Amino acid sequence: MPILNVSEFFCPDETCWLKTRKLPTCLFLWQNFSLYRLHHVLRAAASVLLPCRTRKNLPGDVRVEWRDRDDKTVHVYQNGSDQPGEQNRSYRTRTKMEEDPLRTGDLSLTLRRPTDEDSNIYTCSVSKGDGDILMKKQVKLQVKGQWVMVTPGGDADLQCQIPGAAAATVVEWTKDDLPANEYVFFYRNGRPYDKYQHQAFRGRVALKNRSGAGSGDVSLVLKNVSVEDRGTFRCRQWVALLPCNKKVLGSIPGPGSFCTESACSPCACWVLSGSPASSYTLKT
Repeated sequence: MPILNVSEFFCPDETCWLKTRKLPTCLFLWQNFSLYRLHHVLRAAASVLLPCRTRKNLPGDVRVEWRDRDDKTVHVYQNGSDQPGEQNRSYRTRTKMEEDPLRTGDLSLTLRRPTDEDSNIYTCSVSKGDGDILMKKQVKLQVKGQWVMVTPGGDADLQCQIPGAAAATVVEWTKDDLPANEYVFFYRNGRPYDKYQHQAFRGRVALKNRSGAGSGDVSLVLKNVSVEDRGTFRCRQWVALLPCNKKVLGSIPGPGSFCTESACSPCACWVLSGSPASSYTLKT
């Protein structure tokens, strides 16, 4: 799939929302994302180019740094090579600069597997060894998927990946018109749970990656698509991060309580990770 210039990307009509809640010793993020409208099938671009160009033959001791508006380090080039150890974990393995950027003056950055969470303002800066800024440029990125056709009776590929290829402990695929606590697909602790699956999707869905959610790829294949599948699909992932040594008040959404005041000590901190902002639509 070709690289798309940032100017070809626009914000999707449906905006995702974010809710934060801080509990004792744990920070939880709860987020809806990856809106899939089944009417045509949408697929996210493989990568996006953030342009940044300056004069050729920059001094060899300069530092090139890309950061987002949250001041997270996206990419660093210094001493003739990339510095992946300085990157924020959400950008690791997903960025690449052109070869020999100081000679060519092309400091553009390729961001692989763009997601809705990557909609941001990025700053490209060039600084000398003493910290003086030689150049600074901002690029605004807004991510939207691309349209791909799917025919009735075919399979829909609904992409959803965890930034940084973390392992998902809980995966929820939902559809807006389903009853509460019924899912298109529900996965926890290494296996799917059919009892939480709506009957319309039983035998029709599976993780695309057979190695399971541990790979960080929780994309879903929906088989034998029909007109009844119209609607908005959402992918959500809970990712276990660091262990906690104290009890947590409350519980995490989903069938059953994963961490409650009475049942959990120690427990795990959970964060709901991001995914592509593609939309999938089936036209009948």
